[in-house]
Amino acid sequence: VRFGKFTFEEGYNGMKQIYEENLQLPTAVLASCDEAAMGAIDFLLSCGVQVPEQISVMGTTEIPMSSYYRPAITTVRIFAYDIGRKASELIIKRINREAGEPRYHEIDFKIMRRNSVKVEV
Repeated sequence: VRFGKFTFEEGYNGMKQIYEENLQLPTAVLASCDEAAMGAIDFLLSCGVQVPEQISVMGTTEIPMSSYYRPAITTVRIFAYDIGRKASELIIKRINREAGEPRYHEIDFKIMRRNSVKVEV
């Protein structure tokens, strides 16, 4: 696990740390956002590591560029509208002092399968 900002540079540097600190690469990396996934892939390719043949890389947030990057980034599409709607409902319930709301809520998502993740058959 590496912590950092949601940027290409942080993904690059995080992957570099993982690469330098481990004798064996993990089989997969889940980045906090697509930009960080692109940074991780950029570092791996600069070292001659093949994505996804040697390591799978997945992002989240599904920015438009993720489908154009090579390899195209497998990512998680999060429905921001649904998150905002649920958040506003919870705020209104809190204002109205309505009790009984659980602390965790499930929001729909969709995995956009592209070329940065190896699929075993």
